[in-house]
Order: sequence, then structure tokens, then C-alpha cells
Amino acid sequence: MGEPLKARVARVVAGGVHALLDRIEDQAPGAMLAQALREADGVIADVRHELGSVAAGRHQAQQQHAHLNREHETLSVQLEEALGRGREDLARAAVARQLDIEAQLPVLETTLADLARREAELRGYVEALLAKRREIGPDGGTRGPGLQQAAQLKELEELVRSNKIEERLAQLKAGRE
Repeated sequence: MGEPLKARVARVVAGGVHALLDRIEDQAPGAMLAQALREADGVIADVRHELGSVAAGRHQAQQQHAHLNREHETLSVQLEEALGRGREDLARAAVARQLDIEAQLPVLETTLADLARREAELRGYVEALLAKRREIGPDGGTRGPGLQQAAQLKELEELVRSNKIEERLAQLKAGRE
């Protein structure tokens, strides 16, 4: 898999498969559509695999973060106990470990944020690829949105616009009062 995952997703979603089909239109179009479907399915599988790896990494980072937080809390209790018994040597060791944990937590938090962002990006890729796959259709024919779906989308668009108008009017009325 020499081509980066992001480029493969972009090519499939943007319709690069259709451009290829247009060039070879007269040479076995059914076979080319089947190949386009296989390619889309392959990219979907690759993205899902990557998504699984990222989710597993995020889970491990969350577990490590929780473990370090629990350890920090346990050390706080032990630190108080050591100071109460006059064991400054043990208190020093507990403080040293707490400082180490405090140094690790921000790095883990950054890692968690990066992994969550990557996971969201990959979920978006999967959704886009599945939408493209539905557009191509299970039979290999590019059907695009049907007339009924197009009418529903137009109705939804009008409903959203109507809601925006009503919200704006309500804001203007509230501002006058």
C-alpha cells in the first residue's frame, strides 16, 4: 500500500474512479464498475483497520492516564502517612514519584487529544467512503440520489432555512424588548 490512506480516500470520494471509468467507457464498463467497487471496499477496510488501531491506542493511553492519576492519589495518602510518622525519607520518595507522574500527565493528555482528533478524522473518512459506496450502489451502477431523495433533501433544506429565519426574528424581537 504505497499510496497514503488520506490520498486514497480523497481519490475514491472525489470520484477519481469515475474519471477512470469515463476514459475506458467502451471497454467493459461492468468490469470497471466492479473494480471501482472493490477499490472502494478495500479503502473502507483499510480506513476501518487504521481506525481500530487508533482507537486501541487511545484506549491504552486512557488506561495509562487513569493509572497514573490513581497512583498520584495513592501517593498523596501515603505521603501524609509518612509525614505523620516522621518518615521524611519515605515522603521524599513519594514526592519524587508524584513529580514524575505530573511530568508525564500533560504528555499523555496531548497524546489523547491527538488520538481523539485522528479518530474523528478517520470516522469522517469512513462515513464519506460509505456514502460514496452507497452512491455507486450495490449493483455497480452509479445511481446518485434518486428523485424522491432529492425532493426530501430540498424539503429539508427549506425547513432549515425556515428555522433560521424564525430564529433570527426571535433574536431581533428579543433585542427590541
